[in-house]
Amino acid sequence: MALVSAAACSAATPSVRGVVSTAAAGARYASLYSLWLTKTVAIHTTAVVLLAFCLETRIRVRVNTTEPDLRRAIPTVIGHIGAVALILAALHGLEGVLWAAAYWWLGALDSFTDASVYSLATMTTFELPGLTLPSRFHMLSALEAVNGALLFGISTAFLFAVIQVHWQLISHRHARQPATGRE
Repeated sequence: MALVSAAACSAATPSVRGVVSTAAAGARYASLYSLWLTKTVAIHTTAVVLLAFCLETRIRVRVNTTEPDLRRAIPTVIGHIGAVALILAALHGLEGVLWAAAYWWLGALDSFTDASVYSLATMTTFELPGLTLPSRFHMLSALEAVNGALLFGISTAFLFAVIQVHWQLISHRHARQPATGRE
């Protein structure tokens, strides 16, 4: 009788690419939640720090070697900010695909395309009608929404810092330019 109820319990528990018990599935989900959360934050912060070092080097070289020219500085600033925004958007897309892989691997959604769409929507806290997860994956979905808010916060702070540094450089360049006598 005990053998039958254990088998029934295992059969009733949806599998993670195989039949597992409820406790094992819960432990596996919990470790996956923390792994995915940690992995996406580590990827994001590493990329932002590397991007900051690259930008800092480019900005320092350009400030030290070029004459102050406001007409040339503004397109450069627009280019830097646009490049940073595109890189951050691609980074968010990569992180969304990592979450989609988790949803698909766990069997929460049947296709990787649905998992990708659901993941990107969840990361941005946008609800999509028609794509729902089984109730046992609701915590994973909520953690992804929190993770998305954290990652977008990091991106927003970094983009603001880039804008602030460039603004200070433009302001100093403008202040260093010789007066034209048109006051």
